[in-house]
Amino acid sequence: MPYLYIMKQLLLFSGVGFLLYTFFAKKNFVKSSNFNFESFDLDWKRKKIFVFLSVANPTGQTLNINAVSGNLLINGTILASVESFDKTIIQPTAKSTIKLQLIPSALGLLTQLKNVIQLIKEKKKKTKLNAKFIGAVNMEGISIPVDLELMN
Repeated sequence: MPYLYIMKQLLLFSGVGFLLYTFFAKKNFVKSSNFNFESFDLDWKRKKIFVFLSVANPTGQTLNINAVSGNLLINGTILASVESFDKTIIQPTAKSTIKLQLIPSALGLLTQLKNVIQLIKEKKKKTKLNAKFIGAVNMEGISIPVDLELMN
């Protein structure tokens, strides 16, 4: 009888230990991934906005991106939003690009149009454009906040 009790306890502690190890190992894999805001594209004819994010996976494990949500900000104003639930697989020691189609914000478009008209009136030729993507990525079931600035 004591032998059976000891075996149950050993099995229970082993299972809990394995679950903890798996969770923390997955969290470390996810933390080692690297996100970059590559570019964005305004397609005025089809009234679409695209954001291109790159994800580098330096680990030896395949990583799965389950969802991406966020906002594209231009000079601090939300221009568009995205919620994508398309699964993306990032191969080990590889880099992948994710293309996201965003939904434009009417207020954001009007604000940006007003800014462009003001720049034309002031005849400023060189104006710095500050583009940011702020949101979250669900990778391997773990939500990762992202705050990426377009690097020119």
